[in-house]
Amino acid sequence: MMKESIRYIFLLFLSLLVACKKTSDTSISFTDVPIRVNTSVKGGSSAYAIGDAWVGEELPAKLFFWHQDDFKTLNSEQTTNAPTPYFTYLMNDALTSFSFKDSRWLDTGHPYPEVTSVYSTGYAPRTILEEDETLGFRKLKVTETDLQKVVHCDFLSCDARSEQVGSFEIPFGNSADNELQFRHLTSKILIFASRHETITGEVYVRKVKVNMRLSGGVNKFHVPSVIEWSSLGTEWGYQVKEYKPLEESLKFQDNTEDMIMVLQHKRIDSCYVCQPSGVNTTDVDLDVTAEYSYMQDFSSPYTFSWSGENLQIMAIDDNGNETMIKEFKPGYVYEIYLMFYKTGVIVTAREVEWNDGGIHYVPVYPQSTSSDTSSGT
Repeated sequence: MMKESIRYIFLLFLSLLVACKKTSDTSISFTDVPIRVNTSVKGGSSAYAIGDAWVGEELPAKLFFWHQDDFKTLNSEQTTNAPTPYFTYLMNDALTSFSFKDSRWLDTGHPYPEVTSVYSTGYAPRTILEEDETLGFRKLKVTETDLQKVVHCDFLSCDARSEQVGSFEIPFGNSADNELQFRHLTSKILIFASRHETITGEVYVRKVKVNMRLSGGVNKFHVPSVIEWSSLGTEWGYQVKEYKPLEESLKFQDNTEDMIMVLQHKRIDSCYVCQPSGVNTTDVDLDVTAEYSYMQDFSSPYTFSWSGENLQIMAIDDNGNETMIKEFKPGYVYEIYLMFYKTGVIVTAREVEWNDGGIHYVPVYPQSTSSDTSSGT
């Protein structure tokens, strides 16, 4: 009888210990289900971005994951780096490696909290952006000092979208809506080249180089220097707040040995720029050089050069009217097409909405006479 009483008292004491531990533990319980996410770049599915993404847009990002309550306070004016994310993840692979359409996901290795949803934000490229000592993720500084490297790199924001949410019950990757989608903070200028059919079998072209600058010599192309977390209206995300001017021209260069084909556009190079409010022109000057040859094996090459000044870019609005563009807008691609003839170049262009792939055709009109010069003919 005594043994049974002692056992009963001991079991009761154990139960009280467990109950006390359970009520005093206020931490969030975790599941053993890992958080896996899809990542993509807006406009990446556009046919006009394919083939070019690996140059400036295949970027590693820094991802932030937030508990639901912290996400609600994230979108507000703060002077300190609060709230604290559930965890951060440093990507080593490119954003477009884990798209929803390709059924590939990034395994963060962190479990879902059991009693709250998880939201995500982020930025790219993490390799040349440094967080402010005081404001943390709310203020990012570009650390790369070589602006010719900066101009060949896109900058991206993963905004605080309410759709970018996952939980133990409804995890990330269950639909395209909660894919972590990154938005472009810059304008993209993309150069293509082709040969006109009239020089088929006569002149061969390769190694195209283009220098581009804003006309007049006063205004400069700019790249981001400071990016800040700020209100976008209904959402929050990153915006370029400070800029650095490019003292040199934008430099586009085909680094391959491939020949430019007849009537087939070959991608030459791309640059990523932004335009402060003080820059009041979008007219551009071009200096173009290429390697020409009468022999297909380029055994007797010569240098061809061409220049064009005050090239105006005209956009077609929703009513079909031509208007001169007033700025290089973030999230837009300005595709410049060079058609090579035996003694000259015809330049055309179009403006592509990076975000959704919609197209606006943009003729380019030179205001002054272009100069055609070639040597070795």
